[in-house]
Amino acid sequence: MKLKDIREGWMNYFKSVSDSKNLPEKIKEMSTHRAEICKTCPELKPLLKGVKIGGPIKGRCGKCGCAFPQLVFAPGKKCPLGKW
Repeated sequence: MKLKDIREGWMNYFKSVSDSKNLPEKIKEMSTHRAEICKTCPELKPLLKGVKIGGPIKGRCGKCGCAFPQLVFAPGKKCPLGKW
């Protein structure tokens, strides 16, 4: 993942939680679609063993190591498994 993708993912994530009116509709739809796929993926790992996925960083992708859900907010990011 490129630094630009990481920055965009975090910025869009912060917009979504602080004032979603400033987040373009295209990003909202994309991130919602991607998040639904990631939530069912066995590669999505909680940050701490035995802790239910929740909070601002819900987990990490076991393939690329990116933070979830921030990774789904990066338009240039591609799923390492080709799911989105």
